Parts: sequence; C-alpha cells; structure tokens
Amino acid sequence: MLVARNLQKSHGSLNVLKGVNLDVASGEAISIVGPSGAGKTTLLNLLSTLDRPDAGTVNFEAKSGGDGVEVGRMGAAARAKFRNTHIGFVFQFHQLLPEFNALENVMLPALIGGKSEKDASKAALELLCELGLEPRLDHLPSAMSGGEQQRVAVARAMINGPRIIFADEPSGNLDSESAAALHDLLFNLREKTGTALVLVTHNDTLAQRADRIITLKDGQIIS
Repeated sequence: MLVARNLQKSHGSLNVLKGVNLDVASGEAISIVGPSGAGKTTLLNLLSTLDRPDAGTVNFEAKSGGDGVEVGRMGAAARAKFRNTHIGFVFQFHQLLPEFNALENVMLPALIGGKSEKDASKAALELLCELGLEPRLDHLPSAMSGGEQQRVAVARAMINGPRIIFADEPSGNLDSESAAALHDLLFNLREKTGTALVLVTHNDTLAQRADRIITLKDGQIIS
C-alpha cells in the first residue's frame, strides 16, 4: 500500500535520514523503534506526508490498484486533502482543540472532508460510543483524563475511514493501565477495520504487538 524509497532528510548540516526504504502492506502493523535522535519521527512525518524528503519518494497505491500516487509531487493543498481522506494521526500529546468538546473534535476532519454537519455528527457519535466515551460527548479536553483524551484522538483519526494510521508515541504520556487499554484499542480497531498501523514507540510491549519491528539507528534501518 505504501512504498518509500531512498528517503533522505537533513536539518541544516545534520543528516537525519540517510536513504531509507520501507514498504507497508495493506492492513499491516509496523513498529518503528530506535534510540532518541535515530530519525523515527522524521521518518513518520515523511511517510505520512506531513513533511517532504530532500530526496526519495513516497508512493501510495491507488485503492483500485494502478500506479498509485507519489505524494511528494503534490502541492501543499493536495497533500492536505490526501491526508484528510486516507490517513489518520495519533500523537503523544493528543492535539485536541481545547475549545471544542469531544464530539466536535472528532467531527472536524469529517467536516473538513466535506461531510454535512448531520453526517459528521452521526459518524462521530457512533465512534465515540463504540470507544466507551458516550458520557464524555460534551466534555472539553480539560475535563477528561489522559486516557479519555487519547481515545477521542483515536476516534478523530478513524472518522474518515483511513487506510493507514500513523501514531507517534501514542501511549508515551499515559500511565501503564491507560497505555495498555490504548494499545488494545488500536489493535482491535485494526483487526475490525483493516486499517494499517505505523507506530513510533519506545514502549517494548506495544512494539512487540506489531507484525514487524523496524529498528532505526543514525538515520538508517539496521534491522
């Protein structure tokens, strides 16, 4: 589904990624691990179209087959539209908008994608109830626990039916019980929906649940 070739990225004189090749199959779960500074988040940002490589390509296979889409050739607006349609994100710090309640936060990507308010609200409600958040629909993020906020973030990531979810240290800010619940949630959703997962994590328990573990060191895949 996703094919990355010879990805290179530098920040000033620092070579962060030095020619990374990576494939992600449809429905596959991959963990990206390695020491701090290895280039994990940079790689995630390139794969997910949040950033562009200095060299190399990221190609997404078309849903119906064919040659796919090389996202690096897209302009900023086209990449944003592509992300909204095909990609979901879960970050370490949930990145919920503080002035919106749980339902509104989850609705936003659907509204941006062109759904009516009625349809977006219905889809968001169904997701939040499925994730056990029905009592928190009208709560602002500040009134929810860290685990609840991350579940809202997962619902937001799923609202447009993405083909792949990128998660950067999704449980890094949670206690062990909440982290375990979040891990179960991500993999249960993957099992139910067939959504691929690409996870950057220092959590060995989470990493071991993936189909493959990719180890980065000094900007290169070493295993």
